Amino acid sequence: MEKYKICPDCGRHNNVEKRKCACGADLTLVNATDDETEARAARLKEEDKAPGELTVSDAPSGYVRVCGCGHRNPAWARKCESCGEEIADLAPVPAAGISACLVLDDGSRFPVTDGLVIGRENALSDRLSGYLTVSRRHCMLILRPEGLFVKDLGSTNGTFVNGKRAGNEETPLQNGDSLELSQNPSGAKDEARSSFHILVEIT
Repeated sequence: MEKYKICPDCGRHNNVEKRKCACGADLTLVNATDDETEARAARLKEEDKAPGELTVSDAPSGYVRVCGCGHRNPAWARKCESCGEEIADLAPVPAAGISACLVLDDGSRFPVTDGLVIGRENALSDRLSGYLTVSRRHCMLILRPEGLFVKDLGSTNGTFVNGKRAGNEETPLQNGDSLELSQNPSGAKDEARSSFHILVEIT
């Protein structure tokens, strides 16, 4: 049975070899677990649960935990991804469907669909054809009821959210975030063509 590490901050499942979660939490002291162990722990927790109390395991797909700061977190989150506030005691609530689009530098908007792949040979290819530092399949956008996420597809020069590099695991996006495909490599002859910036708009 496959083992994994559960992030103590955001609740993500990570490969046992990971030392740091995508959210930045340290995993070096986190013990590996598996589905059977977690199911056993959930059963024990269920026995101790107060009548009417809603736990994460009860929450079906499409639920979120809304922090006091207004940020919509996945139902399994234990801390707010925005402000870091403890939200483990907040009951998951149904998430209203969201829509998102990418705002380009000329003000035009490109609608986001689940599984949208961006790259020189995919979505926005007409805009990216001159950006040789952007990969053919650069990154993917994942749209769910609980929010919008970006995942780098092993691009050569990386995908960046507000200046921070996003890995090959899903990184949450918020309204107003800056999504950057590649960053200006040192010595780039044409800096204007070595990095492509996109503004994220979520409604």
